[in-house]
Amino acid sequence: MAAAQDPKIMQMVGQSPFAQVIQQAMAAHITEHVAFEYRKNIEKMLGVPMPAEGDKLPEDIEVELSRLTAQAAQKITQQNQQEAQQAEAAKQQADPLTQIQQKELQLKEQELQHRIQMDQAKMQLESKVKMENIEVQRDRIKSEDRREGARLGVRVASQIEDASRKDKLEGTRIGIDIAKSLGEKLG
Repeated sequence: MAAAQDPKIMQMVGQSPFAQVIQQAMAAHITEHVAFEYRKNIEKMLGVPMPAEGDKLPEDIEVELSRLTAQAAQKITQQNQQEAQQAEAAKQQADPLTQIQQKELQLKEQELQHRIQMDQAKMQLESKVKMENIEVQRDRIKSEDRREGARLGVRVASQIEDASRKDKLEGTRIGIDIAKSLGEKLG
């Protein structure tokens, strides 16, 4: 890769009449190295070396090896994707703009939590005030009931006393009328 990026080598290759063939050969050579590295990773994932490329294998073993190789390749791909995501996340974490945004999000979350707590405290206070008002209303109603009971008691007592006085007056009149009638008969 370093040779392919070296300006002097690129200049020599560029001046050669076989420049295109040389560049293709370099690309094929690099691709071959990438394939060897991938094969090495698959062998590491499988835990056993792969058979040489030219080896003839029985069909059932070749099918099983293909299946295992495909599974290992899938696992390697997943690991590489996770590593790439982690590297990207680490890169973003190091970015000052991302850090500022995260701090802003944290502040907003704290503000939201504070508002929620304040709303809950307000609702609890309102509930407590309402309960106290209900209790005051109950006490007022009980007090009014007692006063009304006392008024009724006074009114009934007054009516009983009035009735008693009327009965006495009536009894006295009847007595006077009887005495007059007796006095007239006697006299």
